[in-house]
Amino acid sequence: MQFLDEAARGIYGPSASGIDPSSPIAVAVAALLTSRGGKEYGEGISQLLDRFTHCGHGVIAQSWVDIGGNQPVTPNQLEEALGPAKIHALARQSGLPSQELITALSRHLPGIVDKLTPLGQVRTHTKTHRRLEP
Repeated sequence: MQFLDEAARGIYGPSASGIDPSSPIAVAVAALLTSRGGKEYGEGISQLLDRFTHCGHGVIAQSWVDIGGNQPVTPNQLEEALGPAKIHALARQSGLPSQELITALSRHLPGIVDKLTPLGQVRTHTKTHRRLEP
């Protein structure tokens, strides 16, 4: 997945050889952030931001998009935002146990979203997702 390779280079530097698209965390991130067609990640990021906003953690997720530092997310906060059905689906798709998945996503997701939104906004085919109000 090209967007995962871009995110990996942004997080780990230009020498990053990319993320193995079949690795469990890559499968989970791709499922979480891509559209149904599997090519557009902006719509998935917008949906993720909406989930965080609805559970009261919008400021955390918005910091990943905004220019500046990324606020960390705890596994519990991520679990609240995604909900049990989404976590179960991602765990099933990735082959990771739910708790291991949540821990890995909480560690990597802020940096991945940050690198996929370098101008401080989420671009989709239909709109530009700008700063959310808490």
